Amino acid sequence: MPLVEQDGSRYTVHMSDVRDGFLKACGHLEGVPSFQALYSQVIAWLEEQLSPGRFAHSVRVGQTARVLALRFGVDPDRCELAGLLHDCARELPVARLCVEAGMLGMELTYLEHMAPMACLHGPVGASLAGEQFGLQADEALLQAIARHTVGAEAMTPLEQVVFLADAIEPGRGDAPYLQDLRLAAETDLAYACRLAYDHTFEYLLRTGQPIHPEAARGRNWFLYQEQVRRVPLTPATSE
Repeated sequence: MPLVEQDGSRYTVHMSDVRDGFLKACGHLEGVPSFQALYSQVIAWLEEQLSPGRFAHSVRVGQTARVLALRFGVDPDRCELAGLLHDCARELPVARLCVEAGMLGMELTYLEHMAPMACLHGPVGASLAGEQFGLQADEALLQAIARHTVGAEAMTPLEQVVFLADAIEPGRGDAPYLQDLRLAAETDLAYACRLAYDHTFEYLLRTGQPIHPEAARGRNWFLYQEQVRRVPLTPATSE
């Protein structure tokens, strides 16, 4: 039985399967409360924050993140947990997002005003998840939530897994570019992330939307890593 089934516009989430994966993730974390006791509160909170479709998407991202993590040797429990929580602020009103971002000390530039949801829901969601569930001790997990949309330069494998899982989860469809992404994700995590950036940039340019400079740095970093892998750099030697 699949974890999430879609029947027309209806989504069915098999909560026992979500619970099993989530409790494994909770047991891994150190320096945080026992999440087994908080599980029902976490699910209830997410269902309050998100529409049924967005909640189902979040569950699929968590599933996909676990598959990628196992494939590329990253902690599957933390990846699944970050995937489940990645969009917890996605449906907050823009006004509240801006207030929460200001409270976090984020500078709201013209980019945040042009695309507030894309720029802010990741960092705000990381903060909310950390406070709501006592996850502040796992900074790497929260960073993966914060960076899942824009990305960043030199993303960690955990961050790459969540970033890519959000892009290729099964509910996204089966367009040709997604087939290419999923094929790349079978063997090369970094290359698949760069392809995800490529598609996003093409879409943003085609629709006249801004490109965040941190996203450009993220893509450039992946390109540089590809160059280094093709032509290893030789350290300069003094004569």
